[in-house]
Formats: sequence, C-alpha cells, structure tokens
Amino acid sequence: MVFKSADACIAVEVKSAISDSFPSDYERGLFQTVKYGALLAAMARSGDYDIPSQIKIILVLESRLPEEFRVLAKELGVTILENVKPTYTAEEPEDVAKQTPDVSDQRPWQS
Repeated sequence: MVFKSADACIAVEVKSAISDSFPSDYERGLFQTVKYGALLAAMARSGDYDIPSQIKIILVLESRLPEEFRVLAKELGVTILENVKPTYTAEEPEDVAKQTPDVSDQRPWQS
C-alpha cells in the first residue's frame, strides 16, 4: 500500500500472524518495503510522477517481528509497527464486497 500527502509518501507492507509459522515471511516483508521505497524514489527522481521526495517505508505486523530480523530492519531503515490488529474480519465473501469501497475510477499516481 502507498499513502501519499503533499510532502511525503509512505510505502507499507502488511504481514498477518500467519507469518509466525513462516519466519522467512518477515524477512521478505522487510525487503518488500525496501523495494517499494526504491520504486517510489525512482519515480520521484524521474519527474514524470507527482511523488514527493520524502519517502518512508513501514512494515505493519499483526504480531511481533522476530528478534533475528530487528537489526536488519534497522539497517534497512524500515519502521516496524507491531501488534496491529484488524478491526474487521469478514465472515463471508459477500461481507467483504459490502465493506470495500469502489475505487475503480481512481488513479493513484495522477493528480
């Protein structure tokens, strides 16, 4: 996900607690945020996109980042938000459709 304001872009990767069973998911999530940040930085430098030069990268976790990845996160400049719990869980696929806004006409990179 990417959030954009007039002066910053924030690239976000989200990992659910399912990743606790697959610790390498956390490592991939860290590198995914770096990839998002590099892409946004390149787009900002190109001048062809309305991308602010201030770019932040965040990994949002439903549980906690394992200790073995904390140094790597710091070295990569990834901000970690831990223990973030969803506020809505769909019981049926129809529930998701009711809760999902129609964004088909929105183009995230054009003002």
